Amino acid sequence: MLLPLASLSAEAVVVRELVRRPDREREIIRTAVILRLGAGATVFAISLGMAAFTPEIKAHLAVAALVGLSLVWQSAETPEIWFRRHLRAVHPSVARLAAFLAAAGTKLGLIAADAGPAAFAFAYSLEGLLYGAALVTVFRATSEAKSTAPPERGLARRLLRESAGLAFGGMLGAVALKVDQMLVLLWLGPVAAGTYSAACRFTEIHVFVSTALAASLYPGLAELHARAPDEFRGRLERQFDLLLLAGWISATAVTLAALPAVPRLFGPMYGDAVPVVAIQSASALMLFSGVLRSQYAALTRTGWTQAVSAAVMLGTQVALGSLLIPSHGIIGAALSQGLAAIAGGWITTAILPPLRPVLLSQTRAFAIILMPWRWFAALQLVS
Repeated sequence: MLLPLASLSAEAVVVRELVRRPDREREIIRTAVILRLGAGATVFAISLGMAAFTPEIKAHLAVAALVGLSLVWQSAETPEIWFRRHLRAVHPSVARLAAFLAAAGTKLGLIAADAGPAAFAFAYSLEGLLYGAALVTVFRATSEAKSTAPPERGLARRLLRESAGLAFGGMLGAVALKVDQMLVLLWLGPVAAGTYSAACRFTEIHVFVSTALAASLYPGLAELHARAPDEFRGRLERQFDLLLLAGWISATAVTLAALPAVPRLFGPMYGDAVPVVAIQSASALMLFSGVLRSQYAALTRTGWTQAVSAAVMLGTQVALGSLLIPSHGIIGAALSQGLAAIAGGWITTAILPPLRPVLLSQTRAFAIILMPWRWFAALQLVS
């Protein structure tokens, strides 16, 4: 949940700078690495200090420290932004696969050796370290940009200032994605929490699909915003359509797959998780819409709107969850999450003035599944 704060959620801001200042690519990436390293180390130190005074965690401080190192290692993943900007997915994909295989081999060895939790935490941390090291190495070898310009003092301040709202919004959003599970545990106990958690694990695919698709399209959107405002508005509308079309497909596919897959993967006693998957998949449409709205905020330098929206979503979810979970069980938890997503992801678009220009495009895109005549224009973005 602290990762968005440690990484400053700076991806969209860094891509925007890379698009607008290609002659300073290395300087921008280097500055972002340093900022994310400092933020990650600070968040890691604070969280570890808090863990040391929490009795339940203090007994497992070594595990917490090893897992928490990912907050520091993430800074080395910054060059992935450069590869994404230049549509070079092969290099980070190979680096991630190599790190995953190395970590997986380590875990298999630990299983054979009957190792404890600290050893697995080491393997988890090792994967992040290897991936970051591989990315930095490949970036230094393949980046053609050789910036000879003197360092710009304002660059770090600008990146930090414009990423702050996105970072806090990302952290609050990450908490909101977990708070419903905490409320279920609080109100209904561990058995219901286990069932609800199984549904949440099954619907995590929506997060991956929405962020991966939006990230691949963002550089083109950032270029148009810099040079052609009129074309940018048309592209933004089609991008909303495409993301919501993908959202409908993802929601339908996951819901249908849950009927046979959830009992088979988790066991027959987890059958109650299936309707939760359906409700969460429907509410995931807000996730597909929200990731593009967040990119718009980064382009227009209004990242603070994402922090406000996430705070609204989190507050709404806690309030509704406290009302619906005791009376409707895990279905109530899923409903509270969906209604909170609407409050934070759509209603705030109408309330916050900097976001109002995208209200019509965002709203109309929810009905894209009923407008097949708009599909072709949207799908052209990925052709």
